[in-house]
Amino acid sequence: MEKVYNLIIVAMKEEEEAILNSLNVKIFKDDNHYSFKLNNEEFLLFRGQIGKVMTSFMLGKIFSKYSIKRVFNLGTSGGYSKNIKALDIVIATKVGYFDVDVTAFNYSLGQVPEFPRFFETDMDYIEKKKDKLDKIDSFDIKYGLILSSDSFITKKNYQDYPSLKQDYPLCVEMEAASVGHCCYRENIPFIIIRSISDSLYDEDNQKDSSTNINACCKNCVEVLKTLID
Repeated sequence: MEKVYNLIIVAMKEEEEAILNSLNVKIFKDDNHYSFKLNNEEFLLFRGQIGKVMTSFMLGKIFSKYSIKRVFNLGTSGGYSKNIKALDIVIATKVGYFDVDVTAFNYSLGQVPEFPRFFETDMDYIEKKKDKLDKIDSFDIKYGLILSSDSFITKKNYQDYPSLKQDYPLCVEMEAASVGHCCYRENIPFIIIRSISDSLYDEDNQKDSSTNINACCKNCVEVLKTLID
């Protein structure tokens, strides 16, 4: 019988290392990924690269080779909502793009032709784990919209993207929408976990992003382990 895997995919080395260092199970290393078994479930851990294109490229390769049951994507994000603070966690209810504009052909701002404006995450799975998530008290967990582009958003450039003001996401980053897009295409449930590294309204928020990376990864992994344990 063909093995069916849960896929964990991240973009950065720090995120990959945080997951590996937190697991108390036997881990197998292949050429470009890790595998392990937890609670009778098979898992694959892949590290892609930053950005929508490389994330989609990696997912295409994985989906063509393995049978995937569910995708978990975790990483860092910049806070867009002013109600979000550094080191908070956002679990996406839906994801989408904010750098797509095909409105000339009567599509919604941010919508890719022939696809929905937003890609819905596996909130049924999240709801089953909600009691465990509510017991985490070392940081706040919020639920809502995450939007993606291939740009690092700052105080200087966020007004260049009218979709942000229109849709008002909790946070913005560079991979979630491509995960949602690929999973929607293949009818695979997915979960997006983001830890807030910075607020785009702060001066030099790229420095905050770098400073908070390790703490963000730790928080993401705590949520991931709560969901898969």
